[in-house]
Amino acid sequence: MVARLGLSDYVHLFAAAYAAFSDLPGTVGSWWDFQAIQSQYARFTDTYAPVAARLAQARAQPGPDEAFRRYVPLLTQWRRLPYLDPGLPTELLPADWNAVRARQVFQQLHGVLLEPSLRHVGEVTGLRADA
Repeated sequence: MVARLGLSDYVHLFAAAYAAFSDLPGTVGSWWDFQAIQSQYARFTDTYAPVAARLAQARAQPGPDEAFRRYVPLLTQWRRLPYLDPGLPTELLPADWNAVRARQVFQQLHGVLLEPSLRHVGEVTGLRADA
C-alpha cells in the first residue's frame, strides 16, 4: 500500500524476531487483555449475527430507512473493536480467538446495509451521492 500510494520514499520498514527468555504467546497474553477483547467481539457477534442471518434468509435488500436504522448502531459498535485488537499473528493469539467471526459478520452487514443507508441519508438531506 505504501508503494501504491507513492510514499515509499518516506517510509523505513524494519522487521524483528523475538530472541529469547520467555514463552512468547504467554508473555503477549500478559500485554493485552485478550479475554476482555474477546468479550467485546462476542457481544458484537451475538448482537449482529442473527441480523445478518435474517437478512441473508430474506434475500431482499432492506429499505433505505430500515438499513440506516440497522447500520448506524452496527458501525458505532464495530468501529472501536479494530483499535482494541492487537492485530497479532494467529500463533500469538488464543486458540479460540473470535475476531475473525465478528469481522465476517461486520463485512456481511456492511455490504448489505451501506448503499441503502446512503440512499436514506440522501433522501432525508436532499443531498445525493450522484449529484
